[in-house]
Amino acid sequence: FSLYEAGCLRDSRGRFWITMRLTNTLAYFDRPKNSFVHIPLPPHPDPGVKTTTVTGYFEDASGAIWATVRDYGLVRYRPSDGALEV
Repeated sequence: FSLYEAGCLRDSRGRFWITMRLTNTLAYFDRPKNSFVHIPLPPHPDPGVKTTTVTGYFEDASGAIWATVRDYGLVRYRPSDGALEV
């Protein structure tokens, strides 16, 4: 995988979210397990879009992670229940 230089986030739980190119996933580094966790995005409604790139992250007051994703727009991930909204 390639790191994308646009933006990263260290959230309130200490996870380090990284931007990745052409992976179709949100990703963060799990320190206790010393490994990356990938959260797959659902297939894009346009079958011509095969891969996409996360370009940035933001954590809101409730602890949800918002990601800007090329070809999707804003994506919200709620770590509390694992819900992903596109």
